[in-house]
Amino acid sequence: AGKRRKRGAAKKPAASRKERKPVLSGLFQAGTELRKTFKGRECVATVASDGRISFGGRTFNSPSLAANYVRGGKHTNGWKFWNYRNERGEWAPLDELRKRG
Repeated sequence: AGKRRKRGAAKKPAASRKERKPVLSGLFQAGTELRKTFKGRECVATVASDGRISFGGRTFNSPSLAANYVRGGKHTNGWKFWNYRNERGEWAPLDELRKRG
C-alpha cells in the first residue's frame, strides 16, 4: 500500500525542467561526444562536466530534450536516438548504459 497524504496537505511541487539534475550527470567526462546521423546530417552534441548536453548553441538536461530539438520538436527517446563511444571504442546507443543497470 502506498503512503497517503492527509487531507488538505500540500503536495510537493515537481521540479521544473530547468531545476532538474541532468540525467547524464556522473556518467561521462566533460567533452564526451554524442552522435547521430539524422536526415543525412551528422549531429554532434557535447556532454558537460555536470551532465548537461550542448547542441546547436543550446543546453539540455536530458538526451530526449536534445533529440527533440534535433528533430524539430518531435518527441523522441533520446536514449535510443543518441550514440556514445563505449569502452570498446564502438558507437552504441545511450540506452546500452541503462540496460547495464
